[in-house]
Amino acid sequence: MKVSMMTRAGGRNSFLFLKIALLVIIGFSVVSPGYASKFKVGFTQIYFAEQTGKKGSEPVEVEIFLIDYQEKGKLRIGLYFKIEPGWYLYWLNPGEAGLPPQVEWKLPQGFSLTNLEFPSPEKFLSSGYVVYGYKKELLILANFSTPEAFSFPAREATFIQAKLNWMVCQESCLIGQKQLELDLSSVNSRRKEEAYLIWEKFKSRFPRPQEEIRIKVKNVKMMKAEEGGPYGEIKISLELEGEDLWQVKDFYPLPLDDFIIDENVTKYNDGTIELSLTPLKNGARIDRLRGLLIGEKSSYLVDFTVSESPLDKFVNSLEKNFVKIKILRRLKDNGCDHQKGNSGFGFNADDDFRSFLHQSSGKSA
Repeated sequence: MKVSMMTRAGGRNSFLFLKIALLVIIGFSVVSPGYASKFKVGFTQIYFAEQTGKKGSEPVEVEIFLIDYQEKGKLRIGLYFKIEPGWYLYWLNPGEAGLPPQVEWKLPQGFSLTNLEFPSPEKFLSSGYVVYGYKKELLILANFSTPEAFSFPAREATFIQAKLNWMVCQESCLIGQKQLELDLSSVNSRRKEEAYLIWEKFKSRFPRPQEEIRIKVKNVKMMKAEEGGPYGEIKISLELEGEDLWQVKDFYPLPLDDFIIDENVTKYNDGTIELSLTPLKNGARIDRLRGLLIGEKSSYLVDFTVSESPLDKFVNSLEKNFVKIKILRRLKDNGCDHQKGNSGFGFNADDDFRSFLHQSSGKSA
């Protein structure tokens, strides 16, 4: 089913809520990154733009396939995107701008969505922006649980329906939409063969579980700065260690609640992940960091605990930089050995923090 293409124009003084409404209701729009105002909201980063592109053929085709049905009520369905050369779709973390594909499901009674899986993306620059995305093709896996009474193929018409929205970009970006359905009572042999060939092509591109790579966090450094936004900026450094560290070439972060990730600063170098985060609200906290460790042949979906030492938490709670410097000098003057410590500032957090509190109150440690 082809999706009709529409264009929209907007003045430079258009209200933000009007732009949001237009983005939602338009089935297919042409937008230009050159005039875009970028907003990052929660899990997505959105372009709202003045329309300057030209009409053309639709660069994305989408199909729905049954990948497999396993015993114990596990059903796996694939959404396959075929992308015209020169265009690309976005990953869950699109990078500095863009929108990942979104899916709304209408399921038979007793069916429930377990999770969606995206293959590992490419990282590249587009119009000067860092992008995590897909060129040529994309397969999204949808895993479902089924009721106990269900058997495959279904005895009667049983439809799974998907409403998809996506942003596909080149020099300009298009917002696309399509509705698909799959009847679990009627899957012919030709479609099974097509699904098998697509799955064989993609199955090695999906991230492996964290348990399959022997890597852990050795040290965490976290610094807060007042510049960077109304709620400041947080710089994080994670030092990794483990037998399989030699395999890792890069790290792609997944989106964070309540934070914008500065993708120009995000990097992996010699076993260390470095990120710069801008909070979207006062008091925003980060306790975990999820993303992909990228290796030569495989990627791994990891979930790292991000925790500060007691000294880091104490110093970062102070509002003025000169107070922080005064405390650090006091610690150093009282014999804290910065070469032996492991806190975010290079001191031994537990011993130095207790020493500082005791000495500040006139007590001996």
